[in-house]
Amino acid sequence: MGPDGNLWVPYRLDTHIAKVTPSGTATEIDLSTFLIFPRMVAGSDGNLWMMDGSQVVRKLDTAGAITATYPLSGQGGVGDITLGPDGNIWMTEINSNQVARISPDGTVTEFDEPAGTNAVGITGGADGNVWFAGEFNNSIGRVTPSGAITEFSLPGDPSILSPSEATKGPDGNVWFTVQNLAGQNQPTSQNIPTGLIGKITPSGAVTEYVLPAGTQPFQITTGPDGNLWFMDSQNNEIGRITPNGQVGLFATGQQNYGMGNIVTGPDGRIWYTLVSPAAVAAFEPFAPTPSPPDVSALSPVTAPTSGGTHVQISGYNIGTATQVLFGSTPATSFTITGPGQIDAVAPPHAPGAVDITIVTPSGTTAPSTASKFYYPSPQCGQVITRETTLHADIGPCYNDGVEIGANQIKLNLGGHRIFGFPGPSDGNSVGVNLQDRTGVTVKNGTVSGFDAGVVINRGGSNIVTNLTLKDNRGPDAPFDSQYGDGIFIDSSPSNHIARNTITHNGIFDGIGIYGPLSNGNIVKKNVITHTVGPSGQGPSGQGIIINGGTGTGAATFITGTIVQRNVVSGNASAGIANVNHVRGRILNNTVDGNGTTNSIGNGIGVSVGFNWDLGDTEMLIERNQVQRNGVDGIRIGNPFGFGTGSPTGNKILNNNAANNAVNPAADTYEGGIQGFDLHDLNANCANDIWSGNDWGSAGYSPPCTAAGGSGPVVAAPTSPSKAASAASPSGPNAKAWTQFINRGRR
Repeated sequence: MGPDGNLWVPYRLDTHIAKVTPSGTATEIDLSTFLIFPRMVAGSDGNLWMMDGSQVVRKLDTAGAITATYPLSGQGGVGDITLGPDGNIWMTEINSNQVARISPDGTVTEFDEPAGTNAVGITGGADGNVWFAGEFNNSIGRVTPSGAITEFSLPGDPSILSPSEATKGPDGNVWFTVQNLAGQNQPTSQNIPTGLIGKITPSGAVTEYVLPAGTQPFQITTGPDGNLWFMDSQNNEIGRITPNGQVGLFATGQQNYGMGNIVTGPDGRIWYTLVSPAAVAAFEPFAPTPSPPDVSALSPVTAPTSGGTHVQISGYNIGTATQVLFGSTPATSFTITGPGQIDAVAPPHAPGAVDITIVTPSGTTAPSTASKFYYPSPQCGQVITRETTLHADIGPCYNDGVEIGANQIKLNLGGHRIFGFPGPSDGNSVGVNLQDRTGVTVKNGTVSGFDAGVVINRGGSNIVTNLTLKDNRGPDAPFDSQYGDGIFIDSSPSNHIARNTITHNGIFDGIGIYGPLSNGNIVKKNVITHTVGPSGQGPSGQGIIINGGTGTGAATFITGTIVQRNVVSGNASAGIANVNHVRGRILNNTVDGNGTTNSIGNGIGVSVGFNWDLGDTEMLIERNQVQRNGVDGIRIGNPFGFGTGSPTGNKILNNNAANNAVNPAADTYEGGIQGFDLHDLNANCANDIWSGNDWGSAGYSPPCTAAGGSGPVVAAPTSPSKAASAASPSGPNAKAWTQFINRGRR
């Protein structure tokens, strides 16, 4: 606001400024000098003062004429400009790491900031000092009239939290905005981390307030109503925060304009600028409907059924809480520890999932993923050390269901369930966990709702049979999840996996056998359906994968796995995938309708990983029914552009591979590769032997794959008891290929 009662608006990257009367009449003035992101303020001498990126400060009269210029010594870069309590003009020079003071007669004095500060927004305080926001080191600085600088560090990570603007508040404190730079270029507010608004007392005590999710506050001003008003330029909203931290937001209706500055005008209205196209707008201060309170995080997220756990609740607009509920049960006690923090003591509760609800005078929090809290069954996590038959279900469990704690024992579920909470946890929960166990049998029941149903890690010669493993899903984040499997075997030989029903697991596989020590496993007479992949189209979500690779180091392998008489159907990626698998046997399986939604969607595939130099793989693939898969029916060879070796010396005999290549476009990793019923990527089949295989409408490539076979044949009808339709995740996820090769986590 200018000394003449009008608003003055300098244009960005232009030669013009504008004078806007309280009635809205705008007059443009051409200064005939190019302005680089200028900032303007009214001085105590009745003039206007303006700085821009040219490192020149200009004094203007109220007719808009430049009457004097004062050079700064820095290297250019616009921070902010303000009228100090001492009657001088103060400004920040962002490229010089300095604060400058200019007296009404034009005397310039510059003060060095502490290294790494990069002061931006600046304002006069009620205490007679000037205050600035330190962009690079997450600080607020105080400058005395003589130029002595003291900095106060703010909470949080300076690499992502960036204080930007400051203003003198109605309560005698300095208020400031903090932007959260993590992921700030994401296209929608749902993906944007949330910024903060804070206040600092003259003595340096800091309070920060959490804002609604996705809010990124920038400019801030004190309104004539005794509240603070700020701009959320990311979402084209204007917000109000009361001195006690209650927040309300409203949309400007000017979508995608971009927003600049905000000030209180001489007419008692709030004025703000729009960047593109250049415009100004005003509104009467009012009380927007407060944004409802919300829970943003809990720590921890579980408590025993006896209660007593202290739970740290984070959120916004929860600082006036009158009640904290765990489901419908009040917290044993709670303490408001900050404007966005509550310490609540969990009450006793029956096993189950509840929402933590905060009741405030301005509203009640709504249920959300962030508000979920879990009371696991007391039976969860028990260690089984002797032959055991369950006589009741175990669950719900948040972490592991049971752990096998001895060798040569049997766990008979007796038809009962071991079950977790719906939805993924942290990627580490296991229904039945065998660590370093040999000779264990697990049978006869259902395991569901974990990140992995059964895990066998090291040890060996275990049996998993007659289980239903369903809905065991890891988080939809392949690089962050430890598990996402129905059955996961790692570095463990000679296990027997038989007669299980394995369905709707993921995001990795139905059955996954990994690690160079996992030799001689038998996978027989299982039904593996509807494994889901990540929400992108990456190459995860296999029905069965045998993977001996260990990434980019020396090649390693698994040998001698037998995969026989399984039904593998409707899985998101490959039906049966073999990576660095040597002398395995894939026999008499029904492999139908896999890989129609995610990459590398072959029915049966054989490939080798990084740096393969160990000779022939010598796989035997015989008498399988391979139909209606997404890319190839049977493929020998590496995915496009991956690996330096080739799988060779394989025998592919007497298979019926009909009418595959159902949806090769889903294979985004390989970029629209053509699919075939029979496909060998080795030139002239190398020393692979193809004999007696039949093919359907997708054909074969190269001709050597058709030796001794016939076609086209028609795929057999799918039996509802043996196969099911494919799951349907969607969206890109190219990074998941590393998970397909190495799982990236062991």
